[in-house]
Amino acid sequence: TSYLHNDFLDEATLKNYERLKKNNPKMYEVIGLGHWGITEGQIFNNFEVIDFDNFFYKNVEEIRYDNANKLCIGLDYGYTNDPTALIVSLVDLENKYIYIIDEHYQKGMSNRQIADMIEYKNLNPHKIIAEVEPKSNDELRGYGLNIEQARKGADSIRHGIQFLSQFKIFINPNCTNTIIEFENYKWETDKNGKSKNEPKQGYDHLIDALRYSIKDIQTNREIKAISLW
Repeated sequence: TSYLHNDFLDEATLKNYERLKKNNPKMYEVIGLGHWGITEGQIFNNFEVIDFDNFFYKNVEEIRYDNANKLCIGLDYGYTNDPTALIVSLVDLENKYIYIIDEHYQKGMSNRQIADMIEYKNLNPHKIIAEVEPKSNDELRGYGLNIEQARKGADSIRHGIQFLSQFKIFINPNCTNTIIEFENYKWETDKNGKSKNEPKQGYDHLIDALRYSIKDIQTNREIKAISLW
């Protein structure tokens, strides 16, 4: 059975399924119609690498200053083994588009260097939603940055994936590490090759930062999530 056979779904939930059908057809087949396995392990099939100069807007700056779009910035900490990952996007809630316009991806960054990088990108005083790491977050606030800590609850990763799947995601070609992560972000499998419904680690730093960044949108009561699991 699928949601099409459920007579008790409210209008908001039905609209979310229709949105998913439009923006992420492959995920709609899995979530909406119950055709499990057709995504062949890749989590996101709803993204496209596109030059914004030849798209809906003349350039990235025009997207940035369109009042219809919400600026979202996320930060995932790293150091020796993992990179520090910062992602900047604009979210068009009406059309369910996400434009990923900038990234930073680098190992070995001190918190002072992270703060300098954010200042260099002219992202201060915009709110940045960062990984749950109280000491680093407090230090960045001490440098004058507007840091808010992400929420980490039960199944927050899967809920974030489900929410992002409802959007069409456009990635600036300059965001090469974001492109690599989206192309390689796949479900973990057990020894029999069966999906475990949790993402593999490794290609997840910028995607984690993106999940953090849309926290305020995701918790908006007007946007009701579709239950996946």
